[in-house]
Amino acid sequence: MRLFVIAVTVLYVAMSLAMPALAQDMGHSRHKRTQEKTTAPAANKANDRDYKAALDRMPTPTEKYDPWGTARAPAASSDKH
Repeated sequence: MRLFVIAVTVLYVAMSLAMPALAQDMGHSRHKRTQEKTTAPAANKANDRDYKAALDRMPTPTEKYDPWGTARAPAASSDKH
């Protein structure tokens, strides 16, 4: 019984050391296939359009940036505190 427990422990340690290396190798080929599918010209045009729209929404250096600007109602003319 003691030999069996030692054998299982050694096998478990060996497998746990090999798992991270296997996990790194498994996702690499899947990522390449995903990248190849998205290189269509229509997808590139859509990405460019979205990128330019995001640039247009960015404030100029002279404007003050308010990240919560669209999440709250406009401020009233007088502050009531």
